[in-house]
Order: sequence, then structure tokens, then C-alpha cells
Amino acid sequence: MSRPECGCRLKAARFSLPVLHFDRMDPQATTGFIREQMERARALLEDASILLAPAACLSKAMPDEIQVLIQACREERLYPVGLAQGEAAEHWQANSPLRIFHTGNMATLEESTPTVHIQNRCLQQMVRSGQQAMAAEGSLTVLANVSATAEVLARDDIHIYGTLKGKALAGIQGNAQARIICQRFEAELVAIAGHYQLFDEPDPAWFGKPVCISLQDDQLVLQVFDRH
Repeated sequence: MSRPECGCRLKAARFSLPVLHFDRMDPQATTGFIREQMERARALLEDASILLAPAACLSKAMPDEIQVLIQACREERLYPVGLAQGEAAEHWQANSPLRIFHTGNMATLEESTPTVHIQNRCLQQMVRSGQQAMAAEGSLTVLANVSATAEVLARDDIHIYGTLKGKALAGIQGNAQARIICQRFEAELVAIAGHYQLFDEPDPAWFGKPVCISLQDDQLVLQVFDRH
């Protein structure tokens, strides 16, 4: 998705915590961005725990500036619980109560391992509301429905042979070639390689239809396909 003028963007991550990226210390702009996102998806974001990802240029931010930005998030009912890895993360960790989440550990391990054993996962039962199902080392297939507020995540593709009502996050380690395919699309949120799209209102172009979702030029593309 395109980068907002305020220098902020929210991206999905493999641990299913939203990550707030920002390029400058501007609590007012950050607050405005958060309020805009809340208006779009209050049920998903309100009172959510998030990670902060300050840009490298913020590696010398003053402690009081860091605290002001953290407080600005809290006042909008988004609660920073840690820091995403990055060039500025160690400085922020030393000057705030937040600690670094080592989000790249799994990818680094796989890149340094000569042989990668892909482990796909297949679920025959429904993924119920509030549950999470993950295929951390391959693709995930669900032979039933994914209920509202449930989450399904996979390193590679996600196939749902039922209704997708919850959230589906594919390519959680950065695989931009991953796809999400479902027989009946009623999703709250979908994401591929960190690029996400919320569905606040049913869109007749996709709602209730078989859909294939892919990532093209950093944009999510939804295509209705023929069940037959």
C-alpha cells in the first residue's frame, strides 16, 4: 500500500502484532494517522498491542521525545509493547521501557541453513473465533471455515476450502509470491508479505465470492475466480 504523507504506515507481521513504522518525531502527525486508521477499523485496532519501528534517522531521538510519542499512541488506545528490529531500535530500547522483538530470527536461521524442510499444514476442522492457526514453515490449507476474529497465518500460501470471515496473513516472512485463496470471501483483513487491506464494509465485488489474492507492485490484488 502507498506510504502516507505523515511518514507512518502500519504493516502486518509474522507474530500477528501490528507494527507502527514512522520516519520522523512528530507526535501530532502520528496521532492523526492513528485516528485515521481507527476510523477505518476500530474493532480490530482499538486497545491493540503494537510494536514501534522507528526509522534509522531516529537513532538519536531524545528520551523525552520517545516518551511523548509512546504516550501519544496510548492516548489513542494503541499500546506499544516493544520495538521491531532496526538501526534505531537499540537506542530506543536504552531510552524507554520497550524491548526489542527479534522478528528476523527465523528468516536468518533459514538463510544460513543449507537445506530448508518445508512443512505444509492442513486443518480439517474450523478455525473458531479467537483462535489462531499458523504454518510457520510452509503453506496452510483449511478444509473448513475461518470464523470472524480468527487468524490464519502462513509463511507461504493460504488455501481455505470454506468461508474466510476472519484474518488471513500469508507470506509472513516476506514471501511476496504468496497467495490467499478462499471459496467464500467475507474477510476482516488480509495481508501478504506485510501489505494489508482491511474490509470494514462488505464489498459486493468480492463478498461471498471465491477469491484469489496476490501482491503486485506492492498492492494487494483481489480476483474472483470460477468455482468450476
